[in-house]
Amino acid sequence: MKTVLFALLMSACALPLFAQGSDMGFQGIGVRLGIVNPEGDWKPAPEFGVSVDLGSPIENVYVDGAISYWSSELDANLPTGYTYSLSDIALRVGAKYRFLSKETSPYFGGGIGYHLYDLTVETPSGQSSSALLNDYTQDDEGTLYLVGGIEHIFSDKFIGSAEVRMDIADLTQTAIHANLGFMIGH
Repeated sequence: MKTVLFALLMSACALPLFAQGSDMGFQGIGVRLGIVNPEGDWKPAPEFGVSVDLGSPIENVYVDGAISYWSSELDANLPTGYTYSLSDIALRVGAKYRFLSKETSPYFGGGIGYHLYDLTVETPSGQSSSALLNDYTQDDEGTLYLVGGIEHIFSDKFIGSAEVRMDIADLTQTAIHANLGFMIGH
């Protein structure tokens, strides 16, 4: 199942390269900074990422992709000296609909993603035990996500946005981001 979801994600990323009669293809690259709040007992954490603008197949619809990273610690009553850490590298591709064709516009969208998790446990003796991970295991997984925000075009080359995103999966995540993009193809 993981292989199928990963193949779908990569195929979706490649589709803009083959689109004809549209403004599809690599249009820009940007940085993404924010805070993510994973569900459960995980602490909110800073999230860093890179996004790419893959063009517009039709008016007011924009396709984008992103890769992001965050790492969090478990916020639970643990024995002294024990630390549970979870990190996530997420790959996403999706589409957004801009409601207005103006400098500043709200948008809403969604897409698919794939999360590569790494769960570690640090003990007072420096050893790790699989028995310690039983309650907090986390497998890599495919997700669906929803996103909404406000985008502002600063110039022909710079675009910025503030957005809220929700990844819907076994480990649901909510995030708030600020994005700044440099447009190459415009």
